[in-house]
Amino acid sequence: MNTQERNTLKMRRWTVLLTIMVVAGYLLTPAAFAEEKAATMEVIGTARLMFEPNMAVLSFAVETNARSAGDAVAANAVKTRKLIETVKGVAGTKDSVKTSHYDLSPVYSKTNRFRPEGYRVSNRVIVETRALDKVGRLIDAAVGADVSRIGSLRFQNDQYEFNRKAASKAAVQNALVSARELAEAAGLTLRRIVTISFTGQGAIPRPYMAEAAVSRAQTPIEAGRIPVEARVTVVFEVE
Repeated sequence: MNTQERNTLKMRRWTVLLTIMVVAGYLLTPAAFAEEKAATMEVIGTARLMFEPNMAVLSFAVETNARSAGDAVAANAVKTRKLIETVKGVAGTKDSVKTSHYDLSPVYSKTNRFRPEGYRVSNRVIVETRALDKVGRLIDAAVGADVSRIGSLRFQNDQYEFNRKAASKAAVQNALVSARELAEAAGLTLRRIVTISFTGQGAIPRPYMAEAAVSRAQTPIEAGRIPVEARVTVVFEVE
């Protein structure tokens, strides 16, 4: 092999090597197969819708004390039965009256923590009614039946899924409006929605606290409306 042939062979080897290096560099570059990462904008949309309640949940407590556990249980049974019969006479046929959270516990004196001086029984009666106009009468009836304590009164709307979806849609619409305003102010164009994440709170039961008090006048109750809140995070691709 003469000198000219050797030089020609070396040139071919360098050409092949250079070609391999160029191809390898192209393959290792992410931009070779994908565009540059698109610019994005994140917007939070919130909504708070108000709905009329269609249900009230009342909690009544019946407590009795006696020297023996048996006497405390028997006395509580009499008072609870009287309460249930009384509120059922006021509640509608489709309303629910049930007992919940029954508890029997010893009572100790301040001077002797080892030997009980008596026993206390607590029984809770839960009333669920759709007759919102009867809530005041139910409270008065419970007081008349010698209820120990009115634990709570909550107003709620049982169409939770419908209300949640309505609030979520409103939150997304608010996010779209905010995104368009921000994009316009920044001189950008919205291309598409990349992701939507939902972090809504849903319905917030409306509490109404009441104290048991002897009164001949009907207890006035105003239900008010129930807020349903939703929060979404929307990521937009912009250019």
